[in-house]
Amino acid sequence: MPRDKDKEAKLVRQKTKQAVDLALAAKWREAIEVNKSILEIAPDDVDAYNRLGRAYLETGEYDKAREAYQRALELDPYNTIAQKNLRRLANLSEVAGKIQNQWRLEPASFIEETSRAAVVNLYHLGPASGRIKLVAGGPVELRIQDNKLAVFSMAGDYLGLVEPRYTQRPVRLMKGGNRYAAVVASSSDEAISVVIRLVHQDPSLVGIPSFPPPLGGGVYESPDSGLEDEFEESYTLEEGEEPGEEEGEEEESVEEDVEDETDEEDI
Repeated sequence: MPRDKDKEAKLVRQKTKQAVDLALAAKWREAIEVNKSILEIAPDDVDAYNRLGRAYLETGEYDKAREAYQRALELDPYNTIAQKNLRRLANLSEVAGKIQNQWRLEPASFIEETSRAAVVNLYHLGPASGRIKLVAGGPVELRIQDNKLAVFSMAGDYLGLVEPRYTQRPVRLMKGGNRYAAVVASSSDEAISVVIRLVHQDPSLVGIPSFPPPLGGGVYESPDSGLEDEFEESYTLEEGEEPGEEEGEEEESVEEDVEDETDEEDI
């Protein structure tokens, strides 16, 4: 039976959008399976190999990530995404990755109720030496510093500050008795995102949401996880298809005059 190339192309576009959405939601295991299914249909899809490599990298499966990126370079020797991530893999410590994997948790499973969890970005990132060992699902520590919410690795390395929109309310509630846990959602040379979840609510704070209203509804997720730039050209909208529009909301005000405890030269 002859292959229907139009149907295959449409299926690849649909699966590609699904794979991108899964990556942006830090559902790396599911993203692996979807990208593998794309490659069964289109074995020369460079973008699928790049996405597969990223998913393997985030789950700490460095050998498989390396294989995927190398295959992408075989198909496209000048592919900058594959080149960049192969350089990153060359610097990663396999031993450190195995240590982190002892504590790993799938980031998506960390999000139970949207009012109790958020995926947020970090800014004022710490030294690369502390970030390079991170893998998706690895636990991190939250610390209040001058009314800002700082994130540290389990080894005590400063990683960055939680973006202001998601700082003011959790800090106030933590001081009131709430407790939160966090895991890495995604990590790259340029960006880190973490999932923060409420694990204990003080009786006096029952009914008070831990995070501001989500942008566009659904999971409390920050819009700029650092993956959009890597995946922005991974799929093409079908004719007549319109991208989803989300209505943003005003960010909560935060104090800007608080001096960081972290040495500015290190971040």
